[in-house]
Formats: sequence, C-alpha cells, structure tokens
Amino acid sequence: MATTKFFLDTRATKGETPSPLKIQINHKSKTAYILTGVKLMPAQWDNKSCKVNMHPQKTSVNSHIAAMKARIDVQILEIMSEPKNMNLSARDIVERLKGNDNAGAGTFYKKFCEYMDSRRTPGTCGVYRQTLSRIIAFDNDIEKKSFEDIDRRWLEQFEEYLSITAKSANARSIHFRNIRAVFNEALDDELTTCYPFRKFKIHSQPTAKRSLTVEQLRMLMNYPCEDYQRIYVDMFVLMIMLCGINAKDLFNARKDSVVNGRLEYVRSKTGKQYSIK
Repeated sequence: MATTKFFLDTRATKGETPSPLKIQINHKSKTAYILTGVKLMPAQWDNKSCKVNMHPQKTSVNSHIAAMKARIDVQILEIMSEPKNMNLSARDIVERLKGNDNAGAGTFYKKFCEYMDSRRTPGTCGVYRQTLSRIIAFDNDIEKKSFEDIDRRWLEQFEEYLSITAKSANARSIHFRNIRAVFNEALDDELTTCYPFRKFKIHSQPTAKRSLTVEQLRMLMNYPCEDYQRIYVDMFVLMIMLCGINAKDLFNARKDSVVNGRLEYVRSKTGKQYSIK
C-alpha cells in the first residue's frame, strides 16, 4: 500500500531561502511528490511532529496541509482499492491524483490563494488579499480560470479596471507584481508554461527622494527630549546604526542574538540571514 508523509525539500534552496513543502508518496520503493503550495524556512518546520512552527500563520497553514494530506490519503485508498491499479508506480499515483482533483487544481485562483496564505507576515498577506479582492471584483469567473486564461489581454483589461479607482501607476503596479509573483512560482512548480508578463509591461512612476539629510539626522539624534522619550530616540539611532534594521526584527532581538560583537538575526519579512557589527 502506498504511504504518504511530508517532506521539506531543501535540495535546491540549501535552506538559504524558503523551501517547498511537499507530500511524499512512497510505493514499491519509489517516491513521487505533490506540492502543498507552502514554502518554509527549515526553522519553521518540525520534522518530528510534521507541523509548522515559528510562523505567523502556523495555525492556518497547519490546518491547510493536514486537510490536504487527509484528502490525498483517502484518494490513494480509493485508487488502490481497484485491482487494476495494483501495479501503479508512485508517479502513476500522483498523475491519478492530479486527474481526480477536478475542483480547480492548478487554476490561477487556487494557486494565488495558496501563495497568499504562505506569505510570512500578516501585512504581506494582506497586500495579496487586497489584490485578490480587486481581481474578484473585476472577474466574476476567476475561480474557474486557468493560468492560460490570464493572458496579456486579460492583464490589459484589468489595468483599465484598476485605473478607475487607483489613479497612481505605482498603486496599480503592486497588484501586477503580486500576480507576477504567483506566475513565477507556478512556473517553478511546473503548473504552467504560460507567462503573459513577457509581453505585458508593469508601469510605474519614480517617487520623490524621501531620505533624511545628515543635518536632519543629527537634529533627531540630538533632540532635546524629555527623559521618558529618550528610549525612543535611542531606538531610532540604533535602527540607523544597525543598517536600517526593521523595527520588528529589532524588538525580537535578544541578548544572545549578539555573537562576537555582531547582531545575528533572520529578517522576518524575507527570511534572509543578517550579521551586523
């Protein structure tokens, strides 16, 4: 009987960037894989309990992957209960599972939702959710659309629709970058070969420079504040001295994060390792 288990595939990423979590199907000493749509850093996956941890959305992600594995286990049981399927290979079983999933597997909408839910921070997830709400308002049939349906003409019409409520090209570009990110992952996951962004240009406008001058920084660093405000000025200065560290990462830092005079941390937004003197 075929068996299944979770497998965090770090072979291509070497653990330096989020790795795809897969469901590994073992049958007759052979293995094949099904993507869950979730990507994690090694520290976010407990291989012993087969659960996501240290993740801002670990509860929802754990529910998603558990439900997916349970559904696949039931489908495998149904497939292998037929005598004619007893000689199927692990790869054959995966192909049958893909064929059985007639609820929109591989569609643009499903992949977008999976990608959105796998984002690390609630803020990033919220940005993708805003894009999805615009897409749904624009296209009532989006849940039925495949990647091939999202062609250049669809993108051009979506841009026309967005221009009604989002006058700024930069505001509209956020939505298209989100859509492009989903396409890029779908290409990596071999869900599609379609890529409309080869012919569709994402328009943006240069923004005014908003960085502070040296004189402004000095004024803020030496601000004659009251005693209770000093800690906030110190935090501002520290964030600058630590190469512009994100506030969340600074507040999450602990004493043992300082090793040999360097702050060692993984940025919460990107999962990238930093070492700052």
